[in-house]
Amino acid sequence: FLEKFGYIWENFKSIMKIKIILFTINIFFFSFNSSAQIYKFDKFVVYENKTDSIESNVYCNSINSNYFLRIINSYHGQEALIYDLINKKVHYFDVIKKSIGDDSNEISFKYKNSKAVIEKYNTNYFFEYNKIDDDSLYNYSKLVVYKNKSKNKKINEIELKIKKDKSNYFPLYRFCTMHTFEFKTEMDFSIDGIVETSRTKKDDLITNEIVLTNFEDFDLELFIPKEIIIK
Repeated sequence: FLEKFGYIWENFKSIMKIKIILFTINIFFFSFNSSAQIYKFDKFVVYENKTDSIESNVYCNSINSNYFLRIINSYHGQEALIYDLINKKVHYFDVIKKSIGDDSNEISFKYKNSKAVIEKYNTNYFFEYNKIDDDSLYNYSKLVVYKNKSKNKKINEIELKIKKDKSNYFPLYRFCTMHTFEFKTEMDFSIDGIVETSRTKKDDLITNEIVLTNFEDFDLELFIPKEIIIK
């Protein structure tokens, strides 16, 4: 159900040096306080799949895990996609990049459209979260995946090393790394911290390994007309 694109925007890790300017279709139409849906992003993360050599670059809100932002390269140029997990919508923006000096760029976002998400995958898996151990910095846990609701047919286990934090970043990990479960908010667990590494094991063999390679502060707001949201 999530659209797959071939390329992630290169060098966007240096976004903190970029001046952000927001473009709108009609400035009066947005009326920021009364007639716009506001999406705020304060963290930028990169997860790397060591098994497949694939990176997932995502922007999130540290206190609201109901939406995420990706900036990608598509056939139409650079685009920003806001995934609203509650309203089951994806909002599309054109990303416009303009050089304003030797070492800085001006990035603007122009709203294009919104589309409803149609979930195509029937993922009848069941998860069980177990905390194994912890210390002053980390929580060591295990996510057990079952094929049936009675949880007696185990598929595999995911070992998690979670750095403790006041915010729960497990939904971010799920969105970045667990394909077909990106919109499955019902499987989120209340875990204060961010997953730094995970290893999927089946019959004692490691079949997948994920590593958090970047986690930094960020500051961006994007606006969607409420008229679009409620359709």
